[in-house]
Amino acid sequence: MWLKRIFNRLIRSGLDLALPEERKFIETANILAVLFCLINVGTLPGLAHFLPESAALLLVQASVSALWPFVVLLNRAAHFALARFLFGICTIVHISLLMAFSGSAAGAQFLILAGSNLPFFIYPPRYRRWMYLHAGISLAAAVFWVVYPPIFGDFVQPTELYLYFLQGLVVFGIIYVVFFSAFYHYNVQRQAELALQAEREKSEKLLLNILPEPIAERLKLGDRSIAEDFESATVLFADLANFTKRSSVSNAAQIVEMLDGIFSEFDLLAEKHGLEKIKTIGDAYMVAGGVPVRGGNHAESVARMALGMKELTRTKPEMFRGLQVRIGIHTGPLVAGVIGRHKFIYDLWGDTVNTASRMESHGVEGEIQISRTTREALGKRFQVEERGSIEVKGKGVMEVYLLKGEAAI
Repeated sequence: MWLKRIFNRLIRSGLDLALPEERKFIETANILAVLFCLINVGTLPGLAHFLPESAALLLVQASVSALWPFVVLLNRAAHFALARFLFGICTIVHISLLMAFSGSAAGAQFLILAGSNLPFFIYPPRYRRWMYLHAGISLAAAVFWVVYPPIFGDFVQPTELYLYFLQGLVVFGIIYVVFFSAFYHYNVQRQAELALQAEREKSEKLLLNILPEPIAERLKLGDRSIAEDFESATVLFADLANFTKRSSVSNAAQIVEMLDGIFSEFDLLAEKHGLEKIKTIGDAYMVAGGVPVRGGNHAESVARMALGMKELTRTKPEMFRGLQVRIGIHTGPLVAGVIGRHKFIYDLWGDTVNTASRMESHGVEGEIQISRTTREALGKRFQVEERGSIEVKGKGVMEVYLLKGEAAI
């Protein structure tokens, strides 16, 4: 466990000092530096055993092993560019020196070739030129040692066992680099897919908080404007009586807190009864039944929601702070849809909407006022009290009713 904690601390060196978009590159450089250091140190006993007369090779291996920790230390001190430079020096110079002393029989040049893709894991995109330069030098070094013999001639006379040992290290190194590259790309791709999925779900949730699901799907399919005729729908308007007077003696935070609490309860009622919240304007709340999904007993659902809203003023008086809700409902034909190009909203138009608004504005504080058409749609399933005929602005004289509750079965 303590080894894991030490390893995690090493690979996270400097991350708190780096830009967010560069942290994964720095972490990768730290991981590679730690692992390469461990591998180099681990090969020292093997070199000493299979090639005891080669003090030069042991010195090269030990020297590079001592350099790898400085990559982590430089990152820890926020010298990220210098750390990447040292990383390149270690990877290229180390194998080049091995080639210079021991020749190409073990195939160490192919390890440089395999490692030429490592710069793509440690350089952020804004250091693209340095990344390409690092990769290019690695490729050039690999080609050089394929074409030219060791510069020191037969400095080391490798035994057969030594060649097997070194070839084994080279094969292990190539396999490690290839599998690391594959795992890195898979991990990055997987993280990108998960992040994209999370963002898609977040966007989807946000969109569905703005628009009904059927409408959102149509917009995603390319519909620019949506307008549908509904032969019958029920619209409810509600506002808080005397809210303007109350808000004049309350600060903005108190007003927002109160409205958020009340409207959140209304939202739960709309969801419970399968209704579509249309919008809020100030202290006014608008909801509809029968849209965007047609049919159903939308008048009854809206009536039950209205009764639930009224009940809230009794069960949660502290939320309303003495205010009463005034509700108006009307049933009839309307047009619903989305228009415009920005800040989409699913809205309703038509005389039914205007009449529902008038039912509320000409209503009674603490009561639910409904039109004759809504009264007829409800039938005998609800208790209704006649209010009589009233003068309604823009509509003339209308016969209205007060909804009192559901009828006893």
